[in-house]
Amino acid sequence: MGIHYRIDEESKLVLAAVVGRVTNADVLEYAKRRLDEPDHLRASHEVMDLRAIALDSPVTSEGVRRLAQFWGDRSGKIAGGRLAIIAPSDLSFGMSRMYEALRDDGPDSIRVFREPLEALRWLEVDEAVARKLADQI
Repeated sequence: MGIHYRIDEESKLVLAAVVGRVTNADVLEYAKRRLDEPDHLRASHEVMDLRAIALDSPVTSEGVRRLAQFWGDRSGKIAGGRLAIIAPSDLSFGMSRMYEALRDDGPDSIRVFREPLEALRWLEVDEAVARKLADQI
């Protein structure tokens, strides 16, 4: 359980997935791990898949604000990549949209989607690769 990620070599995307119950602390720990990555991985475009998050996860609006503040305080260390969040449930979509709004003035671009293929298209992934990845995320 938690937040797991890998780099897809073909698309050069960071593919992250939230599985099971996660807390505000888990989300912040993931951000810290990503910040410690080498520059070329931090600058990569990322897909954050929330389809497997437990709906009773205790991530709160305050936790989302803290995450946005964490990245906002480090905006000089962000190269301006894109983050596509896949959030099919109303709760995860709403919290993700809140995060998107809080990060609106940052150097990175964030968008929230209901479907993986939409997210991958926004990241300008080749259509054949996007269709393959949509089933693997």
